[in-house]
Amino acid sequence: MKKSSLAKCALIMSVIPFSGCITLENENYEQQMAMQRLRTENRKQAQKVAALSREMDQREAIVQSFIESMALNSQRIENLERQVLNLEKSMGRNTKALEERLAAEKRHREKANNALINQVSKELESVATDINKRLKNMSTSSDSGYGVYTVQSGDTLSQIAKAAGVTISRLKKINGLSSDIIRVGQKLKIPAAQ
Repeated sequence: MKKSSLAKCALIMSVIPFSGCITLENENYEQQMAMQRLRTENRKQAQKVAALSREMDQREAIVQSFIESMALNSQRIENLERQVLNLEKSMGRNTKALEERLAAEKRHREKANNALINQVSKELESVATDINKRLKNMSTSSDSGYGVYTVQSGDTLSQIAKAAGVTISRLKKINGLSSDIIRVGQKLKIPAAQ
């Protein structure tokens, strides 16, 4: 070969790897941008999870208030029943009026309790719906057939199992748990929907 042919070959060989580097740099840049988008999406999801956690805490406070109200109502009814019995012993008359008062009070309390039960049921349905939505939106691995769910404040193993449509014992077995105790931030494998 002549010198000029060798120089041309050397020039062509020096350009080919350089263009390959440009392609790799472009791919690297695209990967970095994709990672940045994923980090941004993860931050948004974390904010949503925090908001859901606060909402669940508020709903738990409502449930606790309902339970306390129910206990107070039961105590009041028991007190009224004791009063009726004492009055019947000491005074044979006025019994009918007290029975009517007690019946009216029971009806009133039952109505109030039913309203509270309906309200709490709706709140619990909403919480279950939120958990179901989070379970549906979690990523699943096609290799393992499991999704990953991150435990939130207020979650219980039974709530998660019910929302995922599996038994508690199966959920414990899949995740190697020896008890029902879970902690916030813990990652649980959830069987993918069939």
